[in-house]
Amino acid sequence: MKTNDVEILVIGAGIVGIATAYYMAVQHKRSRVLIVDEGQPMALTSAQSGENYRNWWPHPTMADFTNHSTDLMEEIARRSDNRIHMTRRGYLLVTREEKPEELLQQLYAGYGPQAEKLIRLHE
Repeated sequence: MKTNDVEILVIGAGIVGIATAYYMAVQHKRSRVLIVDEGQPMALTSAQSGENYRNWWPHPTMADFTNHSTDLMEEIARRSDNRIHMTRRGYLLVTREEKPEELLQQLYAGYGPQAEKLIRLHE
């Protein structure tokens, strides 16, 4: 692809960048989309944490946005024979708080009505 062939340039091949490029290509039928990143796709996603992603946010709108982005990423993985190396390893929250009630309340608020089904607590 030549520089002048690019209609949409997405900077960053993390979960949001890949989901954005996919959305533009599939939902808006844009064929001249280019993703630029200095590293491998998904290599430094979630604030350089370890090639993982999370859907825990204290606000339901952000949780919904992240879940939708994850759905888009899973579709990319399916259609591309998982060229983006997406895995479902889970996400662990560890805290030093002796009484993490406020933190857990935020977690439950972020998941909304599905919280009881999706959250697993281990002492």
